[in-house]
Amino acid sequence: MNTSNLEKINTETLKFYRKKRSLTQSSAADKIGCSKDTFNRWETGKRTPIMRHHKKLEETLGVTWKQLLAPVPESEKNLDSEEKSQTNVTLTTRSKLSLSVISKLYKVKRTDILEIAPLLFHLVAGASLGDREQKAKFVLSELSNTIEQLKAQMPHFPAALHSTDIEMGAELELESVEKNELFNTNYDTGVDYSDNFTSNPFSHYIKSLEDKVPKHLKDVCEIEWASDSLPKSSITEDYIKKGIKLEPESHDCKEVISLIRKGKFQFKDIGVFNNLLSSGLSTQEILNRNN
Repeated sequence: MNTSNLEKINTETLKFYRKKRSLTQSSAADKIGCSKDTFNRWETGKRTPIMRHHKKLEETLGVTWKQLLAPVPESEKNLDSEEKSQTNVTLTTRSKLSLSVISKLYKVKRTDILEIAPLLFHLVAGASLGDREQKAKFVLSELSNTIEQLKAQMPHFPAALHSTDIEMGAELELESVEKNELFNTNYDTGVDYSDNFTSNPFSHYIKSLEDKVPKHLKDVCEIEWASDSLPKSSITEDYIKKGIKLEPESHDCKEVISLIRKGKFQFKDIGVFNNLLSSGLSTQEILNRNN
């Protein structure tokens, strides 16, 4: 077939939109109905797509044929760069360890946990606000009760409150909920709220969820509560020790735990480590292999 009169596709544009759709050359070729080699030739400029591939190319990449002939607009490049900077999140070593442990504990892929993390946060945050809203409305409807009973419904409020403070605090609480303020404790009552973690309503709600965890799971995480931000958690040393076939208080066990916490030895490799121990290798021999 004579292809000399075919419009030449812009190879950089083709590559840009393929990557934007998170497609490999192979997966893009499968969707279009051509071979990977053919798609590679399009992207390297050695060939240009014939007419019967145009529609599938447009559908697969979400652009028009005319767009594939021209350079990518600068405005779209900048938007793509901004999106990437917002989504390329680097996990701390502590978070990576927690992710590995929770993945193994519940037999769920780490990628699946990361995928559902925004939804889970939304549900917990929304439930926290809903809980506060319900309690604030209860306070406003029950002002005739004793102050002690009212304080029990809003534990992140300070101890020294009068009935007028309670009413004002409940109204401010409803305003805070309406604004989706998870950590707001900046109530203008002239009282210091920063005594402990209960001054953070979101932390207080998460603590109530932690209390519902079954007994055999309570030693997995230790939580650092904060008065004005999200709590931080880490995997407990006791839980890591349980998985290692070494004497819990031995030097070797402590060294392995230290390497795991520093990210120099992967928690997911503990099974392999234990098998090598059983085969007769020493801890140092295994760790030297790992290095």
